[in-house]
Amino acid sequence: MAYLANTFHKRVGELVGKPDPHENIVVSVHLKDGKNSKENFDSVVSFAHDNALAVDHINEEGHLLKLSGTVADFENAFKIKLNHLKHPKGYIYRHYDGSISAPLKWKGVVGGIFGLNTKFRARSYHRVQPRDWDGGYFPNEVSKAYNFPTADGEGKTIAIVELGGGYNESDNNAYASKLNLPSIKISSISVDKGANSPTNDPDSADGEVALDIQVVYAIAPKTNILVYFAPNSDQGFMDAVTAAATANPKPEAISISWGGPEDSWSKGALNSFNEILQRCSKNGINVTVAAGDNGSSDGEQGINVDFPGSSPYVISCGGTKLTLNKDESIHSEVVWNDSDGGATGGGISKVFPRPSYQNNVVKKFRGVPDLSGNASPTTGYKIIIDGIQTVVGGTSAVAPLVAAYLVLVDVHGDIHDIIYKNEEVFNDIVEGNNGQYKARKGWDECTGLGSIKGMKLKEILEKK
Repeated sequence: MAYLANTFHKRVGELVGKPDPHENIVVSVHLKDGKNSKENFDSVVSFAHDNALAVDHINEEGHLLKLSGTVADFENAFKIKLNHLKHPKGYIYRHYDGSISAPLKWKGVVGGIFGLNTKFRARSYHRVQPRDWDGGYFPNEVSKAYNFPTADGEGKTIAIVELGGGYNESDNNAYASKLNLPSIKISSISVDKGANSPTNDPDSADGEVALDIQVVYAIAPKTNILVYFAPNSDQGFMDAVTAAATANPKPEAISISWGGPEDSWSKGALNSFNEILQRCSKNGINVTVAAGDNGSSDGEQGINVDFPGSSPYVISCGGTKLTLNKDESIHSEVVWNDSDGGATGGGISKVFPRPSYQNNVVKKFRGVPDLSGNASPTTGYKIIIDGIQTVVGGTSAVAPLVAAYLVLVDVHGDIHDIIYKNEEVFNDIVEGNNGQYKARKGWDECTGLGSIKGMKLKEILEKK
């Protein structure tokens, strides 16, 4: 037997007991890139059968198998002991100490085994203002300021990943009426028993879900919006992105407004997730990801960047504070950094080497973000959450904003090389800071290349 050391999870919280040994659970096995041959799938299937585990699902394109069995069966199969811990934030989660024991022939083949540990992995990056629409803008006002194309996205699809909360049809209908737009085209998709479950609390994850949906809808109103709901765990997060990336037909873009500091991820989870994102890029799916709302520290000690926003295979989206003139043209745009502690994430990865497209802007490691857009809650987006009209900000808004733009310009394939060779198609942000880093001419760790000049970037992308 070999040890999958990269599946180690740090213990966080108080031991409160053990799960019922007869409880049935589902675990995801992710194969490494290039290792999804029939022989490798058969190896996992054979192991499952030999250890009283059922094979519930095989996604060859997504390099994913799902196994089910009792707690006791999984403990016996992988030579681990599962416990329940109470996290300092109050929730109970399943955990194992040490590393999983697996067959020697899985070495270099299996990227990770996820679902045995159920610790919450990510946080959403939205910030809700007091309950009114003062000071904010509708998303289509922001897109007009950035000179986005006036297409409606008909026939295109955007996938949105959510790790909690839900939406109300009544909110979407009210929003459509307010903007005088056609009815929203939206479907919710369950992953790992996740579900569209609105809490009726605007300050909950409902705010994230509403923000993501309504930003996309206001900018590209005829786009098909697929919302993938999954549990907030390594397994749920990765399985949701895998499901979106392998859907038929494939989405033109995937929007993610959740994440966590790089050092909060296990090595196995981070590497497996990054391979999923790499496959998205190879398959022509642009994944837009919020860079974080807690400045250069990402809410921890020192300086940190947020994953998956730090993956070299995503379009990492930072935040600005955008002020418009009465004619909806740009009056000013600076780095988002508010007095309440909210500020755009950004910095230098401690994990991922510099990608080739950043050869001229950073030294050794991936720089975050790639670009930016309006994110300050004081100039945020007018949204309806659980029947309440409010203004919402955060880099959470920028991920769906950019995803909607990519649908409007009908782009296919990774855009990193193009944007870094054409910095003139961005509004360069040269004022402000996110804590450790200051804005400067050209790319910087606060706002990347800057905010999109919509039609100018469209012209460049069309020449690709």
